[in-house]
Amino acid sequence: MKLSSYAIICSCILEVFIKMTEENIAQILKKISSDLKDISISELLKVIRKALVAKDIPENLKRKIYMFSSNPEIMKLIKEGKIENVSKILKRLNITIHDLQSIKDLVSKIISENKEKLIERTLEPKNPYFIYSMHAGRVLSPEEYRALLELSGLYDKKEVINKIVSLYTRLIESLENNESEQAREIIESLPKVNISKLTQDPVTLILLILVGYPKILYEMCTYQQLESTTEICDRLYTMLYDLGIKPSTEGIIDEIIIKVKRSLAFHYFVRREFERILTILKELEYIEESRRGRVDTKASIYNLYLHVYNEIGDKEKLREYINRLRSIVDFIASPYIKVAMYNSLGNYLQSLGDIQKALNAYNKGYEIAKRYNITFYADVIPHNIAIIKHQQGYYDEAEKILLDVLKSRKEAGGTQYAISYVIRNLVALYVDKKDCKKAAELLKEIEQIGKNFADLMFQVENALVCAYYYMRCKNDPKKAFEVLTYISKDEKLIGSIRGSLKLSMTMAFAEAYYRMGNLEQALNYASLAHSYLRPYGDPWTTFSVSTLLAIIYLEKARTESPIYKDAAYTLINSEIEPLREKLGIIQHPLYDELKEKLKQ
Repeated sequence: MKLSSYAIICSCILEVFIKMTEENIAQILKKISSDLKDISISELLKVIRKALVAKDIPENLKRKIYMFSSNPEIMKLIKEGKIENVSKILKRLNITIHDLQSIKDLVSKIISENKEKLIERTLEPKNPYFIYSMHAGRVLSPEEYRALLELSGLYDKKEVINKIVSLYTRLIESLENNESEQAREIIESLPKVNISKLTQDPVTLILLILVGYPKILYEMCTYQQLESTTEICDRLYTMLYDLGIKPSTEGIIDEIIIKVKRSLAFHYFVRREFERILTILKELEYIEESRRGRVDTKASIYNLYLHVYNEIGDKEKLREYINRLRSIVDFIASPYIKVAMYNSLGNYLQSLGDIQKALNAYNKGYEIAKRYNITFYADVIPHNIAIIKHQQGYYDEAEKILLDVLKSRKEAGGTQYAISYVIRNLVALYVDKKDCKKAAELLKEIEQIGKNFADLMFQVENALVCAYYYMRCKNDPKKAFEVLTYISKDEKLIGSIRGSLKLSMTMAFAEAYYRMGNLEQALNYASLAHSYLRPYGDPWTTFSVSTLLAIIYLEKARTESPIYKDAAYTLINSEIEPLREKLGIIQHPLYDELKEKLKQ
C-alpha cells in the first residue's frame, strides 16, 4: 500500500476520532446543563471552592476544575445550553475530555448532596455595582488570582499562596457585601510591589495585575479610589496598548487579561479619558464578535459605548449603539444585566427626546426587576422616571417617587454612591420647587458623603447643584460664582470637563453672570452654551439654554436696544415652544421667569 494511502486512512481515522471526542464533550456538557436547571450558579461556585479545599484532588486537575467552575461566564453558558461556545473556551483552557468527565462527576455529586441549598433564589444584592461587574465579566475569580501568584514567581511556598488567595476571596466577599472599610484593610494585606521599579516585560505585566487589580476592583465596586490606582491603570494601559505586551502562557491568562481590559475601560470612564476607553472598547468588541461571545458581555460593552458617545456628544454613534443594544437586549440571559440594559436604554432614549420609547424601556426593565426581585433596579428605574417628571414640572409626583426610592435604598443598606445620587436629585428638585429649607438640609448630607467618590462627573454635578441652590434659593449669585470658579481652578476636575459637562458648566456660568447683572458676560456664556447644544445637548438642556438666552435677550432689549426682542421671539417660536410641547413641560423655573418677562 502506498504511503499516500496510509496518510488518507490515518486522516480519516483522526477525523472520526475528533468527531467522536467533540460529540462526547457535547454529551457531558448537556448532562451538566441538565443538572444546573434551577440551580444558583453563585451558590454552586461557593460549594465547589469549599469542596476543592477539602478533597484530595491532584493539583493539575484541581486547577482545571477551578478554571472551569470558578468562572461564572462558563457556568452560565452551560446552563443556557450554549454548548458550542463552551467547547471553544475548553480548548483555550486546555481542559480535556477526561478533565471534563471529572468535573461533571464532582458537580453532579455536589448538586445531589446540596440540592435544597442550591435552588436559585434572587436575593437583594448589598452591592449592585459588584453584581454588575461580575455579570459583565470584570471580576477575577480566586483561582485566576492564584494563577497570577504562581506565574509571578513571588512565592515558592504553597501555604503562602493559599493564605494570599484566602485574603483575596475575603476581599471579594467584602465588596459583594458592601463592607468597604474591611475591603481596604484586606487590600493593605495583599502583596505589594514598587511600581516605579517595574520594567516593561510580560512578567512585570503579571506582577502589575497582581498588585493593582484589587485596587481597581475596589474602585469599580465603591466608586472610590485607593492610592496609586490611577498610576497602576496608566501603567497597565501603556503595557497592554502602547507596548502591546502579552504573556505567552496557558489560556487562563488570556481570560484574566480580557477581564482586566474590561476593568480598565470602566476606570477610564470614571476618569473621563474617552480616547483610551474607545481604544479598549473597540478591541473588546472585536474579540466578542470574532469568538461569538456571550450576549450579556456584548451588551455590557455596548452600554459603555453609550456612556462614552453621550458624553462626547456623538449623537450618530449614540443612536447606532442604542439600536445595537435594542437588537440583542431580549436575548440577554442574566435578568440582572437585562434589567440594567433596559434602564440604560431608557436613559439614553430620553436624552434624545424619545420620551415614550424611554418610558417603554423603563417599564420593561421595571417588570423584570419586580419579577426577579432585583430591588436595586426596582428603585433605580422609578428614580429615573422621577427625573423625567421633575423636568416636565410634575414636582409633587417626582418628590414622592424620589423619597420612596431614598427610603428603600437606605433600608436595603445601599451603597453611599447610590444614596447620594438620589439625594442630589432631590436637592435639585427642591431648588426648583423653592423648598429651600429641605434643599439646604439635604445639601449638607450630599456634600459630606459625596466628596470621596472617584467619579469626576459626580463631583462636578454636586458642585453644580450647590451653585444653583445659591442662585435660585439664596438669591446669592456671587456665592454661586465662587463655587463655579473654584471648580474651574481644580486642574484635575477641569481636565475632565468635556461634552455634556462642559455644556452644564457653561450654562451655570451664564445664569450666574445674568443674576449678578453682568449681561455682556451672561450673553457670551449663554451663546457659547447654545453653540455646544448641537454636539452635546439633549432636548431638556436645549430647552433650558434657549430659555435662559431668551431671558437675557429680553433684559438687553429692556436696558439697551429693542433689536434683542426679535432674537428672543425667534428663539421662543423656533425652539422653546416646540420643545416644551414635545417634552410635555408644564412648568420650569426659567420658563416661568420668561413668561413673567413677557408680561412686562
